[in-house]
Amino acid sequence: MKFVAVILLSAGLVSAGPSVEKLRPFLAKYCLDCHDAETQKGDLNLESLGREITGENLANWHRVFDQMDRAGMPPANKRQPSVAERAEAVAILLHPLVARLEADRKNQTILRRLNRLEYRRTVGDLLGLNVTFWDPAARFPEDETDHGLDNVGETLVTSDFLLSQQLAAASEALDRAIQFGPRPRSQRVAASPPAPHYKQTALTRHHWEVNTQEYLSLFARAQGTKGGFTVIPSGEVTPHENGPRVKAWEGAPIAGRYRLRVVASYHAGRPWLNEVAHDPTEIPTLAVTLAPWGTELPTRESPQDVQVREWALPRNGGRSVLNTEIWLEKDWFPKLSWLNGPLKHPNLELVRLHAPDRWEAADKKQFSNKEKGAWLRRMGRELARVYSGPSVRLHAVSIEGPLVEMWPPAGHQALFGANTWAELKPGPFLEHFAARAFRRPLQQGELNPIVRMVETALAHGMEREVALRNGLRAILMAPQFLYLHENEGRLDDYALASRLSYFLWATMPDAELLQLAAAGRLRDRKVLLGQVRRLLADSRSDAFVRHFTDRWLGLHELGTMPPDENGFGAWYYHGQLERNSREETIRYFRHVLDQNLGVRLFIDSDFTFVNYPLARLYGIEGVQSRAFEAVKLSDPRRGGLLGQASVLIASANGIDTSPVVRGMWVLENLLGTPPPPPPANVAAIEPDIRGTTTIREQLAAHRDNVACAACHQRIDPLGFALENYDPIGGWRQSAPGQRGPVDASGQWRGNSFRDIVGLKKLLLTQEEQVARQLAARLLAYGTGRRPNLAARPQVDMIIAKTRGSNHRLRDLIEQVVLSEAFLTK
Repeated sequence: MKFVAVILLSAGLVSAGPSVEKLRPFLAKYCLDCHDAETQKGDLNLESLGREITGENLANWHRVFDQMDRAGMPPANKRQPSVAERAEAVAILLHPLVARLEADRKNQTILRRLNRLEYRRTVGDLLGLNVTFWDPAARFPEDETDHGLDNVGETLVTSDFLLSQQLAAASEALDRAIQFGPRPRSQRVAASPPAPHYKQTALTRHHWEVNTQEYLSLFARAQGTKGGFTVIPSGEVTPHENGPRVKAWEGAPIAGRYRLRVVASYHAGRPWLNEVAHDPTEIPTLAVTLAPWGTELPTRESPQDVQVREWALPRNGGRSVLNTEIWLEKDWFPKLSWLNGPLKHPNLELVRLHAPDRWEAADKKQFSNKEKGAWLRRMGRELARVYSGPSVRLHAVSIEGPLVEMWPPAGHQALFGANTWAELKPGPFLEHFAARAFRRPLQQGELNPIVRMVETALAHGMEREVALRNGLRAILMAPQFLYLHENEGRLDDYALASRLSYFLWATMPDAELLQLAAAGRLRDRKVLLGQVRRLLADSRSDAFVRHFTDRWLGLHELGTMPPDENGFGAWYYHGQLERNSREETIRYFRHVLDQNLGVRLFIDSDFTFVNYPLARLYGIEGVQSRAFEAVKLSDPRRGGLLGQASVLIASANGIDTSPVVRGMWVLENLLGTPPPPPPANVAAIEPDIRGTTTIREQLAAHRDNVACAACHQRIDPLGFALENYDPIGGWRQSAPGQRGPVDASGQWRGNSFRDIVGLKKLLLTQEEQVARQLAARLLAYGTGRRPNLAARPQVDMIIAKTRGSNHRLRDLIEQVVLSEAFLTK
């Protein structure tokens, strides 16, 4: 059968591209039987692709390359090329593909906008603002993603709505930064528990009220609760409500740092284990949570609530003191909750069970809101009288603040120095700020339009403060601030400083980077390598560790499909698994980075980082608190990323697991070899809700479709190996609705395995492929370029340079920064 070439020569339709003529013999020998004009399996007709790679056929040539490179084709029942033949064919196609992709990229001028995280952190650093809990980008649209990355230039589009929100954010940021007023006065309020009866005891000082009145102590709800305290006689706190015990009645008067001091003790009481899910083996733990004022109080944890501190109490009843500093936004307040002391039953049900003589049956539909509140408070008092289970007692609480070390604050002084509005000259003032905002020296006359706008406004009688604020806002809306400006070709020192700082800090360059750029030294290899190590050692690199790990492993999906409370939810919520499982993986990645360990540890290891909820989930003994600690793993099923709850939760749907979804996760995120999308005419797998067939049998039937077989032979075995893990990462011997024990065996790349332990041994033989995938993601994340085949030569060089050190993580990052792709646009 002849290889038919279709060459479009019409000018303006398809431009000529790199030739693939040398590939024709290989395609004719191994591919055209299934992919000619007559057969077109997988909707791919190789005869129609032509001899050159063009914009029109680029995607299909990319498909061909992927299948050859990953040995996905020809199918196992067809004649196979030798290793040498396949390698030669891959090399023949790689060069023209990369050439075409690079040509397309150079024909597009893509400016990379700051994404939401980068904008937030940049505004904070530029204006000296604490953006821990205030997010100037909170109302921005979600950033679009590519391969999970949210900093790819092509996807970071700008809309009218985004511009309007950026303007609003710039205005609020300036309002927060500019502080010409008097220094705020620090105040301290304190309270001790009330007398052993329920009546309001309040202490009000300058917008603050420390309150333990009955409304705050118990607001029973028929649907039950998941943690927190109830203040009962003698100042005891029981696991009844997730409500605040200490709050700013009107919230913090201004944003700032506050000192919180709490004295508390734990008392075991009588066992109430039928009603109170209190595990006596876990150390009782209080949590400090920050919340915005305006929510119904007490309440379940709000999506806006931020848990900032955990505090373990001694079991012997002794008093324990917490002294901590917290940042409170204006109108926010701190809440205390008993983190591991939730109820199993609704509060009202407990009153009926334990105080039946005091129970008031009522049809709640007949209540007015006022009557219902009074009834709930009465029932709450009755529960407090009879409760004798585990409790926490608050002995004293005090809040002091705001704690002001410098006034005006650093951001204000960076803007104005000791000047007032009247003393500022528009030109020098705005140019100084713009040079910092643009992250480089200004070009001659670059800011003239903004300076003229301000001077014209002043000439027409506009108030000086208003005119200069408008100038500052215009700078924050300028493309030079909102986008990363990178010159074509090799980056200059300032562009390189920004690329490096946004890679490893997700924010603007600091003074040292800019000084090196000004001296023209940053492009020196030794200097650049030293800066990489300095930035990684700095606490600001936590932004890279957390954000990159989230995006590489898909952990940003955590919480999008949580389990309901009737299934796996009890331990998912009580153990805060969404939060804790992510933290395990973040700490694991950080450890591998700090110790510069090899990427094989992402496949398998004999250690991890857990706290009590995760240890209980994993069956690890000896961990009793919610503080994270390093543990040695004796169970080989838990080593590496595939045994971590974060990955297992992110690759499930909260209710059930799918070998296809989890298998795809391994191919896409760990190995970087995802199969092509399924053909449009292939139906999805329908779940067998009757349980008459196993998932393995359903997938076997699905593979009978020839259009599905090749891909599912790669996907399914990886997913089957993970079937012993339930939707929240716990180990199971059987799956709901399935007959018999879980069968986690399979064949992968011609080798058999029995379970996840066997699969990990096979994956360890693919250590370099894991390193390649990680290097490719790091390069895409660091440059903001769409991950594609154009980066293949650069990734090859990175892998070659780190092969001798077993592809250690920090070495990979250093070689990414030293690569030509990182140093050029």
